[in-house]
Amino acid sequence: CGRAGQRIGVRNSGATIVVEGAGKYAFEYMTGGTGVVLGELGAVIASGMTGGVVYVLKADHETHPLAERVHPDACLVPLADGDPERLFALLSEHVVHTRSARAAVLLADWPKAQTRWAKIVPATK
Repeated sequence: CGRAGQRIGVRNSGATIVVEGAGKYAFEYMTGGTGVVLGELGAVIASGMTGGVVYVLKADHETHPLAERVHPDACLVPLADGDPERLFALLSEHVVHTRSARAAVLLADWPKAQTRWAKIVPATK
């Protein structure tokens, strides 16, 4: 239950990673797996991404919108069927293992919280 430094999830090929925040170059060269970021995010995310998915909780008052930080190798897409349930399960497990207050608050008002997520996937070329 904490913020990760720069380059969390680099070359992730199948792990599930849930962090309270992430530094610059998060999920760089990701080829598979799942990332979930519950808080602040560095200047660049998903450069070189060729697989997997990253879910990012959108901040209410971002000084640099998320769309400006997603590398051109990836793109923002709407949540698909099953994504809210998957996020709920991942956050529930995160609370069990870390006692994350941030995740617990999101789960307590899930109907509202589930609308605050962005999904990042590799860009199609």
